[in-house]
Amino acid sequence: MLDEASIRAIHGDQVSSTYSGSAVPSVDLVLESGFSLSGEVVPFADGASVFVEARTDHGDRTLGSLAVRPDGKFGPFVFQAPPAGEAWCRLVGGGLLAPLARFAVPDEGGSVFVTISAEEGHAALALVQSADGEPISGAGIQGLFESEPNRTEWFYSDDEGLVQVAGLPREGEFNLDTKAEGYETWIFGPYPLPREDPEPIVLSLRSAGDVEVVVRHGDEPVERFQLIYWDDSPYDLQWLDVQDAPGGRYLLEAVPEGLLHLYAYNEEFAQSDTATVHVSSTELAEASLDLPDPIVGTGRVIDGQTFLPLPEATVEPFTSVGGQFMTPWSDPQGVDSDGRFRVNGFSPKNARLIVNAPGYEEDYVSATPLPGQLLDFGALPLYAARSLSVRLIAEDAIDLSGYQVSVGGVRRFPAKAFSPEGIAEFRGCVAGYYSFTILSPSGASSSFYRYLYNGTPWEVDWELATGTHLVVELESSDGSALPKDTTVTAYHRGGSGPRSTRAKVSDGRTVFPSLLGDESVLEVRNAAGELLARKNQELAAPGPQTASLRLVASPVRVRVVDPASSPVSGASIHARCQDDTTGWATRARTDNEGIAGLQSPPCDPLHLSVFHPDYGHQYGILVNIPADENAVVDVEIDPAYSVRFRLKDGGKPVTGIKAFLTHVESRRDLPARYPDSDGRLMWTQLGPGSYVLKAGAPGYWFTEAVAVATRTSKQEHQVQFVRTGNLIVRAKKADGNPVPGLEIEVQSLGVSGDVPTWIAEGRVISSGQLALMTRGDGSLWLSGLPRGNYVVQAESSTGQTIRHEVEVPSGGDGEVELRVP
Repeated sequence: MLDEASIRAIHGDQVSSTYSGSAVPSVDLVLESGFSLSGEVVPFADGASVFVEARTDHGDRTLGSLAVRPDGKFGPFVFQAPPAGEAWCRLVGGGLLAPLARFAVPDEGGSVFVTISAEEGHAALALVQSADGEPISGAGIQGLFESEPNRTEWFYSDDEGLVQVAGLPREGEFNLDTKAEGYETWIFGPYPLPREDPEPIVLSLRSAGDVEVVVRHGDEPVERFQLIYWDDSPYDLQWLDVQDAPGGRYLLEAVPEGLLHLYAYNEEFAQSDTATVHVSSTELAEASLDLPDPIVGTGRVIDGQTFLPLPEATVEPFTSVGGQFMTPWSDPQGVDSDGRFRVNGFSPKNARLIVNAPGYEEDYVSATPLPGQLLDFGALPLYAARSLSVRLIAEDAIDLSGYQVSVGGVRRFPAKAFSPEGIAEFRGCVAGYYSFTILSPSGASSSFYRYLYNGTPWEVDWELATGTHLVVELESSDGSALPKDTTVTAYHRGGSGPRSTRAKVSDGRTVFPSLLGDESVLEVRNAAGELLARKNQELAAPGPQTASLRLVASPVRVRVVDPASSPVSGASIHARCQDDTTGWATRARTDNEGIAGLQSPPCDPLHLSVFHPDYGHQYGILVNIPADENAVVDVEIDPAYSVRFRLKDGGKPVTGIKAFLTHVESRRDLPARYPDSDGRLMWTQLGPGSYVLKAGAPGYWFTEAVAVATRTSKQEHQVQFVRTGNLIVRAKKADGNPVPGLEIEVQSLGVSGDVPTWIAEGRVISSGQLALMTRGDGSLWLSGLPRGNYVVQAESSTGQTIRHEVEVPSGGDGEVELRVP
């Protein structure tokens, strides 16, 4: 065996040294196939390498890597030739940023020379920590960005959890792919570039464990399947295409600790029941999933207005959880010339179907199969896209052709001018929410929302007030001129006016030509969209009135002190407007005297959040801006406040549910908590004020509860957190035939709230979409209702009221039949 050698790979005239030594003569290896690659990197940086990759029919493949020499050159080296196609060089290391150097794979014996033009990349500092704030060392971080989503090298955190990620672009956005043993793998971001904040980006990882998933069909293992899983919300699901699971077993790795929900299916078998397991970093969890035989569903797709068949329609079976449509079971399938279909793939416990046709609105259909019976969806009506008419109504008879309207929402339409009479038409609309923006000749704009329902005329009227109602006057606190192209936006609250109106500032004032409602929020911005000032403005009766705004030009100085009035240095302050919907915020850190300067706040008062390792997070501190720009505002922080909850379903404690806490006044979120075995939750080291608990999980009714933080009290707030179920209403005539198009009223007897509102908010899914109306087969299906008793009633064409009381069980179906005379 040779201890040292000089080995040369020879292919035609190309030679590449792969290993060199001087103790023995050289050894030549003659290659029969392949291509030679060489090149250079401009400019050169120490530690850079070039990875060579190729794209084949089976995916991307790494061919090898080459170190860049001190002269900036790499290669020549002979690679085994992959199938003809595209290859590229990827530069890693040295903090360099460069586009991928792409090239076509040459014929056998060919050669390629590649020049990689690089530039110095941007760097970002990150702090990797656990969910409880402990630093994580040895975590791998990789920068991802849009131009080349996976091109920087891996960087690793030190003992303090800090890591410098280099090779990022100078502009744009980037994400951070983060991996650490024993923790979840997560992509954080996006973050803007260039990054000028000296504070590190905090990357908090949850502890993780592994889950062994066992998938079977009866007693037979299933080795190819789609695996769907999530930890908190099915809207955040993960989807894996498992192609090789020997014996039906698959190891799901690096899953965050806590509850995990998962199900499986494949092209042969239907969706399994959803399994829930508790993931731990100390032991392997196991989930068993049984795939049932699929059920066949039939039906007929028709036009909702003419009742004629739609032969170009398609139907697509979907999997579901808790009434939510999750993933397609198969590709969309067509119907016959009479609009009829026969589709496989439905679960024995629930059936979900999405129906489409060109020029028609998409429909989501739900049904519950009955054991031993064919699943018949009946007639499924689709509604064609229609025309929308927007009419502008003026107090005086004027030419309205100078006004325009733009429409956005389910479908978007560019701005269109009104006719002189104030009419604008839009073709190709479907039902759903839309926003309307009226543009005036002066440049002011007004916005509002409407919902377009099927079965009603799509005509939207807007009254235009032509009198002067609000004058806004602006001044700078230091007397300086206002920035060029300053605009004022008025956001409406209350009344029946538009949602918002915007106008430009000229000579320190602007005029709004229409009344906005009982109250508005006025915001002043410069040409770049930066917030300069903000004010709540009460509006009196219609008529001229004036609002004055002062643009603060100097920093506001805040001093943080403890309960003994001693200064607190190193405290981090986050400031925002008291009633801010704009996202304006600024950060600062206190010096040795406990003082920090908040640059040019646009509003008065301010809400502050303060953090210090010895005091925790203090939220909702209200600060008024002093008239004296040199004054210092003292803020006291006290870690003694806490809030306690206990979750119950009836009299049974609720465990394993992820709960969030938000400070009401500042709307700041605290780290999530899980209740203990008695359903108890506690947050400590809080500031004074009110906090809202938010908790939700598949199969449970989303719950909110408000509590006031106290210093010494052990008061525990009891919160009912109930499970959900489904309600199926079937309307039939005396002869047993279905009653389609019947309006149904549903009212909960145990949970406050309005069922139509729950549907509009997406908390409850209805087969009638936003309308509580029976389908072609006379049924109405509601999913995700809180368990308990409900009153279901309808009115017949003769005016007779049919009323029934029905119970919706936990995780099951409540059924009621209405006999309509």
